[in-house]
Amino acid sequence: EKFANYGFNKSHSAAYGALSYQTAYIKAHYPVEFIAALLTVERGNSDKVSEYVNDATQLGIPVLPPDINESRDTFTPLTDLVRFGLFGIKNVGDMAVESILQERQAGGKYKDLHDFCERVSGSAVNKRAVENLIKSGAFDALGKRHVLLENMETAIKWGNAQKEQKEVGQMGLFGADETRPVFKIPEKEPHQLDLLRMEKESLGLYISDHPMNSYAGLAEAASCRVADLDDWYEEHQFDYLGVGRVKVALSGLLQNIVKKPTKKGDMMAFFEINDGSKGVEVIAFSRIYEEIALSLEEDAPAVVVLELSEEDESLRLVVDKVIRWDKERTLPEIAMIEFDITQVSDYQLLELRSLVDEFSGITPLQIRVQSPDGLHLIETEGIRVNKERLEEIEATCPWLKSAVTLDKSKLLVPSEKPKFYQRNAPEQQHGSIDTPF
Repeated sequence: EKFANYGFNKSHSAAYGALSYQTAYIKAHYPVEFIAALLTVERGNSDKVSEYVNDATQLGIPVLPPDINESRDTFTPLTDLVRFGLFGIKNVGDMAVESILQERQAGGKYKDLHDFCERVSGSAVNKRAVENLIKSGAFDALGKRHVLLENMETAIKWGNAQKEQKEVGQMGLFGADETRPVFKIPEKEPHQLDLLRMEKESLGLYISDHPMNSYAGLAEAASCRVADLDDWYEEHQFDYLGVGRVKVALSGLLQNIVKKPTKKGDMMAFFEINDGSKGVEVIAFSRIYEEIALSLEEDAPAVVVLELSEEDESLRLVVDKVIRWDKERTLPEIAMIEFDITQVSDYQLLELRSLVDEFSGITPLQIRVQSPDGLHLIETEGIRVNKERLEEIEATCPWLKSAVTLDKSKLLVPSEKPKFYQRNAPEQQHGSIDTPF
């Protein structure tokens, strides 16, 4: 209040109030244009772009990857979606973007990679720029990324040769189309994860999908999404100890890993866990560092068990355990089956029950049912399935999805009851509160 009397006076309040109202009005009535403007302003900040792309998704506004024949320089609103701008691609400078757009306007859309390399200025659009355009997905409508990357250098050389001939007025014995080199087709098709890594490298974020979706069961192993962590803590902070300390499991990719020595000479680590909704930084102290050190690899899929507590009006996230999803796991698992009850008949449910009986095994089964009033978890006490046969169940019942994930009830075993409780823990939830005095 004291600061507000001179540092944020009435004239500031009035100005900010007017701007806030105008911004809210634009976001409410022109959300596509609003998101496109935000992304354009922050195009040089990958973290902000990623955050706004997630916001757009929450608003039901898709942000499409860049396209060499559709994208403009900035992020562009198109009716009910936003197209990624060429300015947002790393190592493609302003001069390169201007050259690409000017030639496209003058000569029409690019037909293929050879046509692109023949027409654009080699001094403005260098090899690195072409490579990042391909990796970003800008050429996906004209060919497969791994094929284009394999033949990129040959196409650039051919394009430069064609430009040189035109500059000196030479005409080849054969037409340009007849002298084009034939594309070499790599033997191995890239995995979806490889394509996503290319996007991350060239755009600073995943745009067409998130690697989380390539690891079956990983998302289901989390207590909540990273973006919902604050709300989850508010709801569960007194579940275990009554002192605002609670365990949570977050799943996603490990990113921005920093390992550093402590004053005592031990090692500790900071890193982010990102699930596509958001990323959050966590800390691993020296007491746990040795256990998890080998698991800390950039972009590795993992479940991170954390102890949450409140500190200075923000959450403190301390690592308790790191479980790599791409390596063998010995922790208890559960099989999950999910379906929309409004789309399923009684006969189909009986068929599912028959299949579960036929493919019985040792993995506990949990059923997630979508209904008009929300998602319901059904514990099937005593029913266990063979997790290796889930694909067969899904093939017979295409109206359901299945996955194998970790059993959170075993994973989130609360810590020992502390000696002292906080005085302000709510009595109505826990009855009388023990105190040492």
